[in-house]
Amino acid sequence: MKIGWWTGATALRVAALACVLGSAALPALAQTGAAAPAGASMERLIKGAKTYAEFRKAALAAGWTPVVNARCSLDVYGRNAPTQGNICQQLTEIESCGSGNCLMRFENKATGEKAAVTTYGDYEGWNVPGREDLAIQGWEPVKSWEAE
Repeated sequence: MKIGWWTGATALRVAALACVLGSAALPALAQTGAAAPAGASMERLIKGAKTYAEFRKAALAAGWTPVVNARCSLDVYGRNAPTQGNICQQLTEIESCGSGNCLMRFENKATGEKAAVTTYGDYEGWNVPGREDLAIQGWEPVKSWEAE
């Protein structure tokens, strides 16, 4: 499948994100196999955060690490990815974005938990005080990441 410059699995993720907001899109987007037991720590982190910036800071402090998508620039910007101000350099957990939605991936190596987090909003203002336009829509535990 190809949507614009997105191809394959990323095109499917972006198409699903563009059609459905929130965690309902996540099972088709980020899971392979059955979900791992829900990570209470991730649930607590998300519920305790008002913005994506607050959530991210708390998640990193709690031992969650971004799952880096080596193709982030291509998946988010296409062939014309900027070298300055590239959001993939700031939010290394971005899997893909489209139509205001982004799919972020995290893992906790100490517990073996993996989580996919969906967001909505302007990612360029994710950590701008007073603006912080990126909001969490939902999350799902993930058993394993699909091969790219």
